[in-house]
Order: sequence, then C-alpha cells, then structure tokens
Amino acid sequence: MTEERTRFSRRQTLILGSLLATTIMFTIDITIVTVALPEIGDALDGATIGSLQWVIIGYTVTFGSLLLICGSLSDALGVRRMFLAGTVGFAVFSLACGLAPTMLWLNVARALQGVAAAVMFAVIMPLLARTFDESVRARAIGYWSGVVGVSGVLAPAVGGLLVDAAGWRWMFLINLPVAVIAVALIWFTVDDDGGSRPFSFGSFDVLGAVLLAGALTAVNLGVVWAQSDGWLAGSTLGGLGVFIVLIAVFAAWESRASNPLVDLRLPTNRVFGGVSALALLNRVATVGAAVYLVILLQDGYGYSAAATGLLLLPLGLATMVASIWAGRAQDRLAASTILAIGFGGLVVGSALLSWQVGAQHAPAVLIPAMIVWGAANGLANAPIMAVTTASVPIERVGMATGLVNSFFPIGAGLGTAVLGSVFAGGVGDGSRASMAGATSTVYAVVCGLMVVAVAVALTLSPRVRRPARAGVRA
Repeated sequence: MTEERTRFSRRQTLILGSLLATTIMFTIDITIVTVALPEIGDALDGATIGSLQWVIIGYTVTFGSLLLICGSLSDALGVRRMFLAGTVGFAVFSLACGLAPTMLWLNVARALQGVAAAVMFAVIMPLLARTFDESVRARAIGYWSGVVGVSGVLAPAVGGLLVDAAGWRWMFLINLPVAVIAVALIWFTVDDDGGSRPFSFGSFDVLGAVLLAGALTAVNLGVVWAQSDGWLAGSTLGGLGVFIVLIAVFAAWESRASNPLVDLRLPTNRVFGGVSALALLNRVATVGAAVYLVILLQDGYGYSAAATGLLLLPLGLATMVASIWAGRAQDRLAASTILAIGFGGLVVGSALLSWQVGAQHAPAVLIPAMIVWGAANGLANAPIMAVTTASVPIERVGMATGLVNSFFPIGAGLGTAVLGSVFAGGVGDGSRASMAGATSTVYAVVCGLMVVAVAVALTLSPRVRRPARAGVRA
C-alpha cells in the first residue's frame, strides 16, 4: 500500500480533528464532575447527597439510553445534520450547567447534556466511515479510540485542575469554544448526505423508539441502583424486570414493524455479535476496575484527584499510543488477532495489578503494570469499531455502531456495580490493607473475564468483509 493512499487528505485531517475534539469534550464530561461534587454542593441551593449523585447519573442514563436510537436516526436523517444538532445542543446545555443557580436546574441541564452527547457520539462512527475509505479508516478509528481511552483516564486530573484554578462552573463553560470550532469545521468540510434511506416522521418507528428508550433507561437505572441499594433491592430488581419486559415487547414489535428502528438480523451476524460481547466485556473490566483503583489511591493512600490523575497518566498515554498503532497495524494484521492480543494483554495486566496491589506495593511501583494494562486496552478497544463498521452494509453503519456503543455505558455501569459488590465484600474495616486486598480481588475477577474475552476474540473471522447489500448475516 503506497504512502499516498494511506495519508490523510487536508479535509480528512480537519474532520478527524473536529471529531477528536468533540470526543474529548463529551467523554471527559461523563466523569469530570466527580471531583467537583463537594464544591457544587456548597455552592447550590437544594444540594443533597442524592441530588449530587444525579449530576452524574442524569448524564450517563440519558446518554446510554439514546445511543442506539440516535444511531438509527442518523442513517435516515444524515450524519452531518445530526452531528451539528448534537454539538450545538451540547454547547447550549453546557452553558446552562455552567450558569445553574440551583441543583434542580443543574440536574435537568446535565440530563439534556447527555441527550446531546448521545446524538454526537452516535454519528461519529458513521462520519468516519463516510469520510475515510477502507485504506485509512482503521487508522482514523485508532486515533479516535486512543482519545477515548486517554480522556477517561485524565478526566479526574483535568477536573481537579479546573476546579482549583477557575471553579467548578468552568468544567462546563470550557466546552463552548470547542463546540464552536467543531461546528465550523464540520459545516465547511462535510457535505449534507441527507441520509442513506428515505425518512419521514410519519413513518418513524415511534413505538419502537419509546420501548427501546424505556428498556435501556430501566437497565441503566437498575445497574445504578444495584451500586447504591444492592442487587436484591426492590429498586434494582424492579428496574431489571422492567427492562426484560420492555425489551421482549420491543423485539416482538420490531419483528412486525414496516420500518423497524433496529434490524433484528444484526444480532444473528456472528461477527457483529462477537464484537458486541467484546465491547461489553471491555467496559465491564476497564471502567469498573479503574474506579476501584482510583478509590484505593485516593482513600487508601491519600492521593488528591489531581495527583491520582497524574499517576494514571502513563496508563492513559499507553492506551492512546497502542490504539493508534492498532489502527495502523490493521493493514497488516487481522483485527481478530489484534483483539486477541489486546485482551490477552489485559489478562496479564490484571494479574500483575492483582498481585502488586495485594502485596501493597507503593503506587509508583504499579506504573509498569498500568502501562501493560493501558497498552492492552488500546489494542483491545481500537479494532472493535473498525470490525463493526466493516461487518454491516454502509447504510446500516449508524444502527450497528449505535447498538455496539450502547454496550459501552451499560458495561461501564455493570462493571462498576458487579465489581463494586466484590470490592465491598472485601473492604472490611476500610484500612489501607483491607482496601488493597479488596482491589486485588477485583483485578483477579477481571483477569477471569478477560480470559473469556480472549476466547470470544479468537472466534472472529480473520478478515471481515462488508456485505454488499442490506443483508447483515455473516
């Protein structure tokens, strides 16, 4: 493959830069507020422990519940107009968050910010698929995956620095110039595609959208309540029960709908099903485990949020570098091979962290193991979207990536809840030793989950070819 064919054009570089900037913006906003909750509680009227939790929950629930719907809509409405609408909306609701006079105002604005983030996030993969041909697409997705990985790791440090330097409101207001630049770049560089299939609001699957949004909201809330109330609590069982009922009704309706929101043949595509499982396992392990490592560093070792972020910086940088390399390597190696290597690396990294944390090694000694973990995560994450976009027809990319993207927040919440139960069961008296033992057990469980992920990755076809027509069976 010649250098000319693998080099990004000026237009492609501008589009990729815009997508990376907005990805940093809404990815960091998922967790950046965690370090500012005490300051927010002191500043706003009506602040309680419950209302402060909803600053995070409101964003993540609306974001995770609407990704698939937004992905399906993008196939019909067009990715350009969806991205512009989402970015403008995110800027408006970020301004509302930054100017919030009360907790109720802030929580409503955060929920609406999550809606706008879902619109943006759902169309990034379709935009990449339409902007970059197959000779350079994997590399572009590698850059994007690296940014996602490093953004999540750096969020606590960025939040801590912003709160210390300018106050908590600037965590939201800083989004405004980023959004303005992104809108300008996409406006002038991306043509209006108008959607890849006919659309009218009269033919839109409204009932399917309502059922799906309700089901995903129920499962996200069920996972959230599992963290606070326990798995056998009435709230948790009720949320998960509502999810089961609504998703069953949704599947029955979609099988008969004339213009279904979701092509039910997607789950029968072996490759698509495999990468969906890997997306879920990836977030269960990487997000869930990272939460309890951060808790150990801050509560067990007394690190500040900013210091914790700096200690985790090598992990984030390793993720970014490995993601970029994985994007380039897909020209030479099968995506399934890279995925298997990545998840195999997570087996090694989690085993090392389990041993070192359990032995109460100094946090600085954990850095080599964190680099292994971060690099492996980059290899395990970057090819997922490349395989997804290649396994379905181009007119189903928005729907397919929206479905896979839905597994990321669900997996993150599920991992935090399940591993939280493991952590809580071993934390004992809350001493550093007991917290280290509990965190060690968390990483031992993750090690087992990653063995399963390696097995799934090995079942994928060595090479994935895009179906020529609207069928999705592989």
